[in-house]
Amino acid sequence: MIFVDTLIHYVYSPLIHPFTRDTDGDKLLDSSAVDAGIAYNDARPTVHSVGANITAADGHVERIPFRALWRMSGPTDMASQFWYME
Repeated sequence: MIFVDTLIHYVYSPLIHPFTRDTDGDKLLDSSAVDAGIAYNDARPTVHSVGANITAADGHVERIPFRALWRMSGPTDMASQFWYME
């Protein structure tokens, strides 16, 4: 993922700053302590009909449902390939 809807000019990656808080009250961790209380590490994953527009590294643009983009596959791993980091 190169671009994603955000509140400011960056998003804290959940791969670097793992989720430790539930800011939206759905009983799932969705934010880390570094975001100063702003939900979803400063992203806006629910802005487009409960999804976000992303630009992928291959150049395509896609609307991703919030739950698919923000889903964890383990305590420190994102399920979506768009968070992939090397």
